[in-house]
Amino acid sequence: MTSLETFWQIFGDVLVAIWFGLTLLTATLGVWAILFPKTFVHFNQKLSLWISLEKVDLKREKSVAIERPFYRYHVVTGLILIIAAIFVLYEVAFKLNSSAIEAALFVGSDVENIWIGILLDAAFGWIYISGAIALVIGALVVIRPSYLKGIEHRMNYWVETEKYGHSLDKKHQILDEWVTKNPRIFGIISLLGSAIVAWSLFQFGYLA
Repeated sequence: MTSLETFWQIFGDVLVAIWFGLTLLTATLGVWAILFPKTFVHFNQKLSLWISLEKVDLKREKSVAIERPFYRYHVVTGLILIIAAIFVLYEVAFKLNSSAIEAALFVGSDVENIWIGILLDAAFGWIYISGAIALVIGALVVIRPSYLKGIEHRMNYWVETEKYGHSLDKKHQILDEWVTKNPRIFGIISLLGSAIVAWSLFQFGYLA
């Protein structure tokens, strides 16, 4: 087993362990809600904390500009972009083995293998395109940074977050009120969902 295969094996095992742990936690909460609904509701009310955005001074409407140092040291920033783009393109073209990645990711199902191949091709294509674009932009920044002024003026626009903050700073207690009124039904739904998830993990071989 290669190091890449070992990494994906460990990564998958960790995800399954976390998923199974969350399933057990949900099942435990379901049993608690069925057997002791009053204490469960009391515990749920203690966890229900209101955090108002109006009390947090985030200074979210403050404008931050980075154009001046970017253009003042345009030779340095342009060279950094060029070096980074060349490094990425070189690694992808000569060091990264797409066949080894495909072999490590491929599974038994032909349909899944087709999708994995498509996603890998798209990922490699995106890396080549973005690397080439970064290389051109780096060269423009070094030689003639004024060429980017038009793009910069079109892309620089103010995004006001105040209205979004007001819409988020509201209480939405529909689910919480329903759980408080129907703790046993919530417990039954939690138990059924946990049982289905656990059965799926065993059925598809994620848990031996």
